[in-house]
This record gives sequence, C-alpha cells and structure tokens, in this order.
Amino acid sequence: MRPHHPIDDALLTRLPTKEGSGPDEGKKPSAAKVKLDETGAVPDILEVLATLEERDARVEKMAPVLNGLGVITLFGGIIVGFVVPNVPLGIVLAIRGVLGMVGGAAFRSEDVSDRQLTVICTVLSTFASELRPGRPVRLHADFTGLVKTRGIKDGARKTYRHPWLRLELPLADGTTVRIQASASMKRKSKRKRKYTKHKDQVSRELTIELLPPTGKQLCKTHRPKRPQIDGFSLTRAQMKPRQAIFSFRSQPPLRRARGRGGWSLSSPGHLVDGAKVVAAIIQSYKATATASREAAA
Repeated sequence: MRPHHPIDDALLTRLPTKEGSGPDEGKKPSAAKVKLDETGAVPDILEVLATLEERDARVEKMAPVLNGLGVITLFGGIIVGFVVPNVPLGIVLAIRGVLGMVGGAAFRSEDVSDRQLTVICTVLSTFASELRPGRPVRLHADFTGLVKTRGIKDGARKTYRHPWLRLELPLADGTTVRIQASASMKRKSKRKRKYTKHKDQVSRELTIELLPPTGKQLCKTHRPKRPQIDGFSLTRAQMKPRQAIFSFRSQPPLRRARGRGGWSLSSPGHLVDGAKVVAAIIQSYKATATASREAAA
C-alpha cells in the first residue's frame, strides 16, 4: 500500500471496524506490572505485542480460576482442621489455598489493559505504510496504572499522573510524530472501620508533537487551526519553528468509587482509543500544514 502525501483522512479507512475493550476498562485500578521498551520496524514490534496479547488472554482465564480454587481450598482446610477435626490435613489444604491465591495475584500482575494494547496495535498498523524506510519506530508502554505512580497531596485529595504511552513515528515525508497518552486522577479517600473508601476522578490526555523534516521550519507566529476530536477538548495548540504541539483532554472524566462492596463505575468518561489517536495525528498534521501555508502566502 502506497503512502499518502500528505497524510489525510483516507487513513481512517484502515481502522478496524470495532475496537474491543475488556472488563478492565475503568471499573477498578490496574494491578499489572508490565512495561515495554521497543525500538525497530513495525512488523517486529507488532510481533512483540501479539505475544503479549496471547499471554494476557491466558492470564485473564487462569487468574480467576486459581484465585477461586485457592479460596475454596483455604476454607476447606479451615473446616477440615476445626470441624472434623484433622489438623494436619487442614493445614495442608490451607497452605495450598494460600498458594493458589498468591498464584492468582501473580497472574493478575501480568493482566494488561486490552484497550491500551489495542490502541498501540491500531496506530502502528494504520501508519505502517506511511513511515520512512530504514528509520526505527520507538515505543514505550507502561501498563502498570495510575495507583502505581507517586501521588501528590492536594488538600483532601491526592493527585496522580501516569504517562502510559510514548510512541515516535518517522513519516515518509520527513516529519516526526511523537505521541504521548496519559491519565491523571484525583482521589478522595476516607478511612472507615473495616475498609478505606475511595472516590476517583480520572481524565485521559493525549498530546501530539510534530517535528518538521531536517532543514525545514514551521511558522512561529501563525495561530494553527484548532483540531476537534470527539469526546476531547483541545487544551493547547502551539507552533514553534521546530515543533508543533497539540494537547487534548477527555470530557467528561471517568468517575468511580470503592465502597464496602468493591469498585463501582458511575461515569465511564471518554477513552483514548486507536481511532481517536489516529484522528488526532491527522488533524494535528493538517492544522500544522495549513498554518504553514497561510503564513507563507
């Protein structure tokens, strides 16, 4: 497939008809401990992501099984040890139950966000034929989630910020596209007698940075057209001679709470999905090109 010069809305026809989102989407914080740092050609990176996706599918099946068996075995050991009573057998069953629950927790630490994984695959697949031959793509993906970052105290709340994606694409026309996706959260906590109550407000952010080809400059003073992405508001649009930056924030934010019965979701907010990232790149590219042409006229 030949590249588009310049890139335009025709790229949207390459998007998958539907992007799936698993049960990990927003209802509770991620427990994953997986990070990726890859540099190379798109097919090689997609192969790494496919392996990660296969492992994630196994984890999603095995984690609840191990946890469930562990709980059953643990309670069985307690009953056998104190009701029958057969203390040695009860101890053995209890130990096996605890090990099963630990194994389930270990599996959950490899359970990455299906949506985040799909975002990366969608962007890479869509732009694969638009890239400059011989130039590597750089990817950093952090699936560990917001609560793994260090919170900053803000009155009665704690504020967290988690940049989970950095992706650099060298386009065929010499332009370099840098994509950063992140999430920020404001958490209000209140300690109860048997648990801690949390109220979270999570916003998703997306930043597109464009660097012109070597030896060329962008217009410094001309104000670029404001790109529009469904479900996101533009918070920054800035052009310098060697850089154009467009930042977006989701509206409304996700809202969830943790009470005695676990996590509940009151408002899912808008997600950063592959289609939105592709659209943001295209709109930012077009806005930069239009501003440069108008300034030069």
